[in-house]
Amino acid sequence: MSIGSKVKSLRKAQKLTQVQLASKANLSRSYLADLEGDRYNPSVSTLKSIATALNVDLAELISKQEELKYLDKEKNSSEKEFLEKKLDLTDDEIKADHTFIIDGRELTEEEFRRMIAAVRAERLYREQ
Repeated sequence: MSIGSKVKSLRKAQKLTQVQLASKANLSRSYLADLEGDRYNPSVSTLKSIATALNVDLAELISKQEELKYLDKEKNSSEKEFLEKKLDLTDDEIKADHTFIIDGRELTEEEFRRMIAAVRAERLYREQ
């Protein structure tokens, strides 16, 4: 799905008009319409504004591949290097550095541990 299609889908899911979303993201309605129609390739800062206006993470708008393309375009090598690295962190390091939110509520310590355990259990099951 293209970025424009994702923006349009998220906007409609939140029952926002183009005028409303454009206003919240400080864009013109016509620019938003062109972006949704895949006639423009927005900058990362524009995508961040849209993501904030839609109350979603930037990652929901773009795939990792698209994100790397945008970082290449904006010549932000430190962010690009970070995204290309494989992180191997302990559970505690992950929890210390990140906040996990599901359905608008932060995961408790116990929920976080169960989430990690569920992923590990599924992997073990697949390996058998």
